[in-house]
Amino acid sequence: MKNLSAIIFAIIFLTIAGSSNVLADSCKNVKFTVRNDRNGDIEIRKVSYFNQNENRWQDEDVPNTLILRGQTKTFGKEDLGDSEGDNITKLKFVYEDKNSRDTRESAVFMPTSPRCVAEKNFGYGQGWAITGSSPVKEADGFLSGDACKNVVFNYTNGRSGEIKVKSVKYYNRNSGDWKTEDVANEITSQGAKGATNTDDLGDAEGDDITKVIFIYEYKSTQRGANWTDPIESKIFVPTDPKCREGKVYGFGQGWTIGNEINTEDTGDSASLNTDKFEPKTGVIDPIKQAGGEVKPIAYKTPTATKSASLIYFNYGENSEFTKFFQDTLHVKKAMEGYQRVVLIKPNDLPSWADLSEADEKNADLILPPTKDNFFNQIKDLAAKGYYIDIYIFSHGWNDQFGPKNNDSQVITAADITSRLSKFSTMFTAMPIRTIWGTNCYGSTLATEWHSIGAKTVAGAKYVNFYPNSYGNFIGDWNQGNVSFNNSVSGSDTALVRTAVQAYITADAMTTRGDWGGCPLLSGITVLGNHACAKDYFVSEWLDANEWKSSMSGKDNMNNSSTMIITGDKTLTKNSKPSW
Repeated sequence: MKNLSAIIFAIIFLTIAGSSNVLADSCKNVKFTVRNDRNGDIEIRKVSYFNQNENRWQDEDVPNTLILRGQTKTFGKEDLGDSEGDNITKLKFVYEDKNSRDTRESAVFMPTSPRCVAEKNFGYGQGWAITGSSPVKEADGFLSGDACKNVVFNYTNGRSGEIKVKSVKYYNRNSGDWKTEDVANEITSQGAKGATNTDDLGDAEGDDITKVIFIYEYKSTQRGANWTDPIESKIFVPTDPKCREGKVYGFGQGWTIGNEINTEDTGDSASLNTDKFEPKTGVIDPIKQAGGEVKPIAYKTPTATKSASLIYFNYGENSEFTKFFQDTLHVKKAMEGYQRVVLIKPNDLPSWADLSEADEKNADLILPPTKDNFFNQIKDLAAKGYYIDIYIFSHGWNDQFGPKNNDSQVITAADITSRLSKFSTMFTAMPIRTIWGTNCYGSTLATEWHSIGAKTVAGAKYVNFYPNSYGNFIGDWNQGNVSFNNSVSGSDTALVRTAVQAYITADAMTTRGDWGGCPLLSGITVLGNHACAKDYFVSEWLDANEWKSSMSGKDNMNNSSTMIITGDKTLTKNSKPSW
């Protein structure tokens, strides 16, 4: 019997060894290409890859590879064991943060061409980037890393007097921080172009500076006028945000500080908030042009005496939100009690939206979910004397929201500040009372919404695992006397969380082949604080830098879904603000 077993084993071995798909074959000389978009240098130590054919994660140690911040590097000539001809569908990098000396793990990357063959370069041409920021700070308060040297900011003085730029605030998208850089107090005359002195922006070399604010003082032309207290300009958005040595921001963009001529300026800072006019740098009244004189255009103040609901529903597909809404999502409740309702939606809605054809007839206007319709209706409602509550039911990402499968219709932070600016609307502000949405990362748009007039905004910190909290929110808000703050804060209940956490637990079980799974028969789930919780959430939902290692999976869901409320939190549905 023993000899027979040996013969059978030999036959099986020879059959396998002679086949074209040998289990022991390695995928030879594999390389990887990745960019370091963190705020400091990193050193790659290991690559983890998911072999779809084998249905398991495997690790490959690589020679320690230093990648400087902002640098893209191709490295490795590694043999991936038992992977020749197989599909490598997911990869992640284990690296050391050279600032903090912490060992970290990147987000999961998905090759567009997963088949592994000799000399394969995973990541080539895909723009894979390791992101996030280091917790280590130097004595000056900045995160350690290279400064972006000799940076200049160009501007034009659009006020009816002199301005003196004191400092520049800038938003570093890579680190997620606003920082302020003091500049020389250069005085710029009315209508003149100015530029800051060259400055080094701490910890910004190779990073994207996506928002800029000038802090300046103003002195009107009136006799005896004094310099005002510091004033913040509007937000400017660079068309080329990448910071590098010698960078000039605002070049060719016509950034105008102030953008107002106030015929009633007295020189004190309070008057600056009621400016009504625009100097015509680029927008000129042709009637007054004959003598070279430019007439400022008067902006309108919105009357905003009637209430309107603007509902934007645009997931673009039957998405994972279908599973999150364990009961119906009463969209129709966002139509109650308003003097005008605009419904922007696709032709068909999923059943969980709970909006029948009869319900839809309660809307005053129904339009397809396009970017143009969204912005045009905000402007139209403002022109007709309404103040607006905006309800967003869509996907979301950093600084944008909209459908998942139609990039051309995704609404970005730059869209908000450009399409709803004074230049575009001819209003001093857009009369938006509140904004609430299911969109992930909704909080990243708060600055832009407030800059064009929104009174209060609620948006998720990261991924919004609890869009079903809408039911509690709208119920409280519709009472009329419950504050926006209390309506939002009280909506995320244990019942809401439990329903979604049950789904997450089931999803983790059915997808365990994608991310590795928790130990079977152990009773451990991804809601706990076992290492498998991080494997699941970072693989399927969160970026690696959004995961909090001190928290359980459940607590990470709660943290990620936190609705951050900004602006006037005391407003109720009965409130009538002014702009």
